Amino acid sequence: MQSSERSTTTFSVSKGDKQHDCQRSNNINSGLTYISATTVGSAVASATVAGAFSTTYDNYRIVINNVTASVANIALSLRLGASTSRSDYYFGSTIITLSTGALSATSANGSAAGFFIGYTNTVPVNYSFDLLSPFLANRAEYSSGWANVGFNGFSSGIDNTATSYTDMTILPASGTITGGTITIYGYRKA
Repeated sequence: MQSSERSTTTFSVSKGDKQHDCQRSNNINSGLTYISATTVGSAVASATVAGAFSTTYDNYRIVINNVTASVANIALSLRLGASTSRSDYYFGSTIITLSTGALSATSANGSAAGFFIGYTNTVPVNYSFDLLSPFLANRAEYSSGWANVGFNGFSSGIDNTATSYTDMTILPASGTITGGTITIYGYRKA
């Protein structure tokens, strides 16, 4: 279907003794389109989603639900592509200690092997972030928000390479992760 074409559905609505024919557009831009869900294994060092990104979407929303770690308060990172040796990620994060309200920050200036998406915990934690242009041969960007029992925070950054990626991996700085789901949505193009 061409983007200039319009599709409609005709239906009837009755009110009292009168019937009205109505039309509804089927071309409503819903914003997010479900792509896939991947279950995280048990006590794994990382979880990879192969074929996550393609030409269909430029930008993505990634939601990670109910991931439990073997060690609390360890950085959870997102790595693009298959390489494990790159250090091209630049990011900055604001972190709030919930018990005191104290603010702290962490950053990486090309020295990180992945984007910081939040701290882990030994109870299930949820993460949500936007990933912009991972498949395009541009610098991919991200922004995330997260919360666990002790901390919450916000983070954003770029991958300083002009590379097209199809895969992504989440991994803790140490220990393992268990359970939960990585769900990927594409931002629909208008």
